[in-house]
Amino acid sequence: MKQVILGVYGIFLMVAMTMLGLTVYGMQSRENEMNNCLSRIVMDTLEENYVPHFLQDELEGKRDDEVAAELKRRIGEAIHTDSEVEINVICCDTKKGILSVAVTESYNTPLGIRTEQEYRRTAIVDRRE
Repeated sequence: MKQVILGVYGIFLMVAMTMLGLTVYGMQSRENEMNNCLSRIVMDTLEENYVPHFLQDELEGKRDDEVAAELKRRIGEAIHTDSEVEINVICCDTKKGILSVAVTESYNTPLGIRTEQEYRRTAIVDRRE
């Protein structure tokens, strides 16, 4: 009887540790994927739409609200997830070369706990003119 109880306890402990490991692994992989995705997209969007100061009279770039909408679209296309994602553009100034975004992701862990993580990325074009 003692071996049965120890066996059941051992199985329960093994399942609990596996679920905990899956939860931690899932959180880390989501964070790494989101950080890499946001860094790449924010910097690419800013690089494509940045108009240097000395060319602002000659070139007509996109308006800031168009760049913000494009950024939201690109992030939405790049994120492949089953969670709820909210994208907020914090700062968008293509004349100064600043683009900042916050993405909030809500999902359920394998343990059934509702988790919310926020990721922020800011890109600044720093070029001498």
